[in-house]
Amino acid sequence: MLREVFLRGEVPRIIGASPRTGQKLVGELLAQHLLISDSPKGRLRLEFPAEAAGHYFPHHYPAGL
Repeated sequence: MLREVFLRGEVPRIIGASPRTGQKLVGELLAQHLLISDSPKGRLRLEFPAEAAGHYFPHHYPAGL
């Protein structure tokens, strides 16, 4: 999902869900600091929190570091 947000930024259409479901998913990703936005209706951008480095870059940041 994060890849698609990065490329297109249209969550509900990408996942084939209602706008409400898309909003809930985006809300969860924002709460986990995997996405950021300057405003509630602003453009979504990927966030790179330190604790997610192993997920984003598994060959450079092994799990547990």
